[in-house]
Amino acid sequence: MPFFFITACDKFKTNDFEKDYQFKLKEIDLTYYPSFSNPLGVHLDFKHAKIKIYKPDFYANPNNIVLEPFEKEIKKTDLIIIDSILKNISCDELEFPQISYDKDGLHLESVFIYNDGSIFTITPGNYPKPIYNILKDSLINIVLRYNESEINENLIHQIKEYR
Repeated sequence: MPFFFITACDKFKTNDFEKDYQFKLKEIDLTYYPSFSNPLGVHLDFKHAKIKIYKPDFYANPNNIVLEPFEKEIKKTDLIIIDSILKNISCDELEFPQISYDKDGLHLESVFIYNDGSIFTITPGNYPKPIYNILKDSLINIVLRYNESEINENLIHQIKEYR
């Protein structure tokens, strides 16, 4: 039995773990809507290992600052970070994502696309349960690592600091 534990632990630490890793979702889409500021859409494609940021089409830009959309390949380790958070969202947190609903604050919209093709849309709103703050903050940090635009960086930092 101890030998098996060492072998499993070694596999966890090697690239075989990353190669064999099974993601919970096929894709996730989070849209950040800060009050009186520019929104940000982030789409993560686990199947093709891509990250994309975009400006939601239906939202008027109050500051006339144009987000520079991009799509890039993403490291599997970054996907695993987000997936590990998703795997810790309880059924209660999926069904009731808000603690309450404030009149102002960073509003969050979420779309989960599962591997079987089912889609689950939730609105944690602007006062979500803590797991959604962990998810949105972790995803923003990953976006910053892949972003190369100064305009985007300023907008992303505004969103990151907004509560």
